[in-house]
Amino acid sequence: MKSYKNAFCIALILSLTFAGSAFGASKLAETYTGDSAVQFNPNIAYESLTLTVSGPDGSERYVFDSAEVPFVSVFDDFGNLRADGQYTWELRIAPVLSSDVKDALADARQRGDDDVVAKQLAKSGLLPDEGLRTQSGSFRIVNGLIPNANLAEERAQSPVSLEAPALDGPTSMSAAAQTFATDLIVQGSACIGFDCVSSESFGFDTLRLKENNLRIHFNDTSASASFPSNDWRLGANETTNGGANKFFVEDSTAGRNPFTIEAGAQVNTLYVEADGDVGIKTSEPVVDLHIVEGNTPTLRLEQDGSDGFASQTWDLAGNEANFFIRDVTNGSKLSFRIKPGAPEDSIYLDSDNQVGLGTDNPAAAVHVRRTDGTAQLLVEDTLSPAAAITRLIEVKAPGRAEIALNNTSVSSIWGFSADNGGSFVVTKAGSGVNEMVLSGTTGDVVFQGTVSANAGANTLPDFVFEPTYNLMPLDELKSFIETERHLPRIPSVDEVEANGGTIDMSTMQLRLLEKVEELTLYTLQQQDTIRQLQERLDGMESAQQ
Repeated sequence: MKSYKNAFCIALILSLTFAGSAFGASKLAETYTGDSAVQFNPNIAYESLTLTVSGPDGSERYVFDSAEVPFVSVFDDFGNLRADGQYTWELRIAPVLSSDVKDALADARQRGDDDVVAKQLAKSGLLPDEGLRTQSGSFRIVNGLIPNANLAEERAQSPVSLEAPALDGPTSMSAAAQTFATDLIVQGSACIGFDCVSSESFGFDTLRLKENNLRIHFNDTSASASFPSNDWRLGANETTNGGANKFFVEDSTAGRNPFTIEAGAQVNTLYVEADGDVGIKTSEPVVDLHIVEGNTPTLRLEQDGSDGFASQTWDLAGNEANFFIRDVTNGSKLSFRIKPGAPEDSIYLDSDNQVGLGTDNPAAAVHVRRTDGTAQLLVEDTLSPAAAITRLIEVKAPGRAEIALNNTSVSSIWGFSADNGGSFVVTKAGSGVNEMVLSGTTGDVVFQGTVSANAGANTLPDFVFEPTYNLMPLDELKSFIETERHLPRIPSVDEVEANGGTIDMSTMQLRLLEKVEELTLYTLQQQDTIRQLQERLDGMESAQQ
């Protein structure tokens, strides 16, 4: 049970005075009424029972499991006394089904033949008859108490005063009844009921029923099985103490009320126009079904669990803020919304199973079209803390899956794809070659043309040739290499491994160019040294001669 967990309710249940009707399986539950609560004793097994109660303060819903006693009391969930007035209640059950049956229903739902399965369940006796799945009634609170609903208003037996004209000959007229073996024609109005008087003022009434219990019974006496014989009844108001003021149509044979109008219903609560349009709270329906409400007109779709499928409730509603679909069962989340003023064709479903966003002529499974430079796709995952890898976009195909970039201004199309060899490929439409291939097995990269890096003038190592450049002496360089086992400013193996085994090739190329320039300076220095030594050698040889 989702509510009613307070001491007031426990005490009230224990103090109920029961006066129930005879047990039977002709209805969902027997009703027991005390001065502080109404308790329900279901006649059939159930997995859960939903009780909805509506009254002056609105509507409330409670769910009971099979181990709980379904009831409603004069106190609300917070222990406050409910307002005086008329209350209506409705019971709905979810039947007891085995896990195998539930699995079968779930499979049927996936296959789309759930209606057939549900009917088979009903035929097999696993589901109760339709008439045993729901039940409704009413009670009244007066001065904080529920009147004794077990008191039924007896039909009044008022004294009968017949003022009949004198008739010639014998007559069958009596104070108890009159029988006419022919048609009865009344050229005027008629009043039927114990409270009719000889001076009745009919106004525009042609037929008037007047007493404390008012019913019209259509008793069909057809004896042949091939002719319809169902009995019907029109009634006004319940006959029990604290019962509801209402007009209803009763299927007397089945014992059900398929149509009811509560007293005090709003003007034009249900209005049917001559052309078949139906108005809800309006006398001017302009479409087949027209609902008017001052705040968020709503259509509720409720699957109550009585057919074995899980309970689920959806609302379809709209107001000045948005049109929306509300998942009532799961926290009333608004899973789908449309803001007023949304552009035409914001979402368009084509007959060929294509979806257009901003277009009524989608050219792909999903086609996004804008005319103001805002045709963008944003894929965002706000997982916190972030995962090591979050795959946001995946393109799948049994063959070569490609993403195309089409510059319509110059008719240039570039494709990014995964080929059948497992390599990543970049191609230009019409070139006939692969502009780039990244091997999925070796990691090798092959380019069709030249690979260039954008290195600005300030990044090139020409500073090596500046007069102020401090070129490391060769003996220091030798000592550095012997100690560090790598060139200065060139990363070592340990440094590369610490960086995940990756190397910045652009930086590496510039560093290598720096070393080439330094090597050039060392070569020139050696050349100068060689020249100087050669000059000294030549001088020594000349002196010896």
